[in-house]
Amino acid sequence: MHILASGLAAMGRPFSLGMLYDCRNDYLIPGLTLWDEEALGKHIITTDETFTDFKVITSDSTADKFSVLNVNGSLKASFLAGLVTVEGSAKYLKDVKESQNQARVTLCYTTTKKNSQLAMNHLGQEHIKYKEVFSQGIATHVVTGILYGANAFFVFDREVSSGEDRQDVEGNLKVMFNRVPEVSIGGESALDMKNTSKTKTDKFSCRFHGDVLLENNPVSFQDAMDTYKTLPQKVGEGVPVQVNLLPLKELDPTATQMVCQISGSLVDQWQTMLEYLSELEMRCNDAMRSKPVKYFKEIDAKVKTFKKLCLTEKLKTTLADLLPSIRGGEKEERVLSDFLTKQQEFRFNSNILSECLDRIEREINVVDRFLSMITEDYSQTCSTKIVTSKKELDKEVLNSKVKRVVCFTFTSLGCEDPVLSALDSPSSENTQALVPVKPDLTRWYHSVNVFEDMDKQAGLFKDFAEANKEDTQTRFLLASIPNKEQEGASIYLYENGSIRNEHWEPPSKPEKPTARDRTHNSVELELLPPDRGAHDVTHYLIEYCIDEKDGWSSEKTSESDAAYTVSGLLPSTGYKFKYRAVYSGPGGLSWETKTSWSYDSTSWEFSGRMGSQATPR
Repeated sequence: MHILASGLAAMGRPFSLGMLYDCRNDYLIPGLTLWDEEALGKHIITTDETFTDFKVITSDSTADKFSVLNVNGSLKASFLAGLVTVEGSAKYLKDVKESQNQARVTLCYTTTKKNSQLAMNHLGQEHIKYKEVFSQGIATHVVTGILYGANAFFVFDREVSSGEDRQDVEGNLKVMFNRVPEVSIGGESALDMKNTSKTKTDKFSCRFHGDVLLENNPVSFQDAMDTYKTLPQKVGEGVPVQVNLLPLKELDPTATQMVCQISGSLVDQWQTMLEYLSELEMRCNDAMRSKPVKYFKEIDAKVKTFKKLCLTEKLKTTLADLLPSIRGGEKEERVLSDFLTKQQEFRFNSNILSECLDRIEREINVVDRFLSMITEDYSQTCSTKIVTSKKELDKEVLNSKVKRVVCFTFTSLGCEDPVLSALDSPSSENTQALVPVKPDLTRWYHSVNVFEDMDKQAGLFKDFAEANKEDTQTRFLLASIPNKEQEGASIYLYENGSIRNEHWEPPSKPEKPTARDRTHNSVELELLPPDRGAHDVTHYLIEYCIDEKDGWSSEKTSESDAAYTVSGLLPSTGYKFKYRAVYSGPGGLSWETKTSWSYDSTSWEFSGRMGSQATPR
């Protein structure tokens, strides 16, 4: 009997010779067969088919995973639709990277042992015992051949720092793995850690997906190498890795058959879309680890909403219903093509999704810049505290031991993204508003004017907080409070538990003083007011010393004098001068900027007789 059987990847499923299979939904049918067990056992032909292969791959694409597991044709579509439950080494297909900052190298081991086939010339229609199977319509094929062997995948991952190149990290490990074929399997490994640069491997974690039973799965590089050496002994006779299927119509023309295969171009279209959604999900995972998402619920909500858009469970449910109907001839393939096209035009439009996530990432990066700037890269010793809720802010503001609170406030984090809202709408697949959009330069995180104003405010706030960090009656906070009147950010001033100013401007550092008239024991200093907040300056405090270890002497000016003479200095002695502005805030509360500097150029050495001109050092 001349027959033509098609090949199919086993994908960890428990195939056996004579088993029935439904190719419409790629489903194994246990417990039913065409022949009795005795007849099957007498007509099995087994031949040795030994082969071992080894690969190292750095790609994490579904296409490359399908290739290494020999998953072809319509079976790809069934897996992508969730129709196939994989086991053993095929779970590698579901092991995807979670971060774009994740270096991944996979060690792939493949071996085959034997090939078992049914002698169909002895098992033709006249030998079929259970002919009622043909009329039941539950199967389309029968398993007539099985290739036994095993696959094993060692997946190595590690986080890549901002100063590292992911491809370099992966390349270095791949070079090391390329030595594995030189290892005598079962013998001493040339890749024992004593012969390996530990710094290149100790940061990598390992996950194992294989068709062999291990007492303990490897979790490190050395574990993996030790396991690799023992694989041939553990494989034994192997498990099904590839099967041959014979259409039932070859045995009985009345049997149910698969009318239509899903075209490769549609499967590729589908696979590309899912790959892109997986990349977007990785970007979301990276965003979720950022400080702005951690601290501010408004940004956290946007990222979570977008990540939800990348979920494909509902899509898979629809596809899982369509595939069997198309393969069985109940629906045309055009229905699947129209469905995928519609999804790509609206809900899963790559341009729309990418631009939407670009905006979220831009907002995160802008916020992170100012968080890092103000908190000195999130230093534990920073005088500014980040508050993450209204409750926490109230607790700080209403603290009876604190007279005033200065808060750098993000005011626009809650601004709605209309495209994101439309995508999240139940009717998003029908809306005509979802079209590719250009970056909106009017959004606060794209506006040059808003950014420059925030940069100035953040600089003033940081300097002011640092200068007054020892003031126990003043607290410095960073928070998010929606305020449409103040776009981007604003500095809020609270006094005695109440808001006093929603756009307060701290004074800047005073300019460097200059020395004018000098005598043997005095110097007149010209005091230049700060660029910002000068109108609130009440007076200046001038400090001077010979040696800082001996402490500073200080003198207070009357009001905000433009010049002040310091007298009583020792002749022929070098002095250092510094000064600070003192201003009065709203409500009559006063405190110092403490933006004081020490200058070598303000040290003088006095020489000569009484009344001689002082000469700058």
